[in-house]
Amino acid sequence: RLNRMRTIDISLTDCKRQLTTLVACVFDPDDVVEIRRLPSTMSTWHTAGDLADQAGALTAENDRGENIYVGANPRKRRGGKSGADIDVCRCLFTDFDGCTPDVALNMWESKGLPLCTLTVNSGHGVHCYLRLAEPINPATWTELQRDLAALVGSDPCVCDPPRIMRLPGFTNHKPPSAECEIVSSD
Repeated sequence: RLNRMRTIDISLTDCKRQLTTLVACVFDPDDVVEIRRLPSTMSTWHTAGDLADQAGALTAENDRGENIYVGANPRKRRGGKSGADIDVCRCLFTDFDGCTPDVALNMWESKGLPLCTLTVNSGHGVHCYLRLAEPINPATWTELQRDLAALVGSDPCVCDPPRIMRLPGFTNHKPPSAECEIVSSD
């Protein structure tokens, strides 16, 4: 029993650390963040600065088979899921399917792009985030997302402002199950 509790504590501590790192890289603390679970499709909304406080509940849901995702752009309000609910975009990001972090980062760096702000091994690919100096509007963001995907050869479908991405610190239950975790952050 003691060994099981230590494993849970370490896992929960790591989950909180990863959530805290994601927030520091991708959001402002007061941003409203959507967390979506799949396959249930249930969403909840949290202030980004309070996201790490949800680690225990999200870990329990993940342990029951839910995949845990985050809206990569902040929502204007709690309950917001559509493009109309996105006011500002703080990051550009890519989704490299079926490759390792080394391969994704080599493709990123070969194009002369700045160092990624956050790199996440999604379990079956890699997400690279680049925090912008100033937020941009969703229409401009969509154009830049398309250009970035074409430049680096990542998934071209990741250009809709309400896009959800895997949240690091949890198990990706897509077979074969794998951990979704932060590889690097700046």
